[in-house]
Amino acid sequence: MSPNLEPLTTSVLLIDGFSADRTYFANQLKHCSFDYQIIGATDGHSGLELYRSRRVDCVVLELTLPDRSGFEVLENLVSSVDRPQVAVIALTHLIHYGVGS
Repeated sequence: MSPNLEPLTTSVLLIDGFSADRTYFANQLKHCSFDYQIIGATDGHSGLELYRSRRVDCVVLELTLPDRSGFEVLENLVSSVDRPQVAVIALTHLIHYGVGS
């Protein structure tokens, strides 16, 4: 590797209103062999602001947020025409009782 080249890192934006969940997922990613830069957001508004202002490779998005629907945040993420498409992993604590019945 050339001395002028920095190792590539993958930037992951965790958007989740629960501090314990953000910490859990950040710790899980840190245990992987890749060099992840973890950015945390506590709600949809701050998550979208961070997404617009930083280079983000992947978004881990809780669909139940304190200030807005995760689906609304997802719609904003995928409709950003000035940014390349980003991988989004959606999570939720919600249970749909009709699934698998």
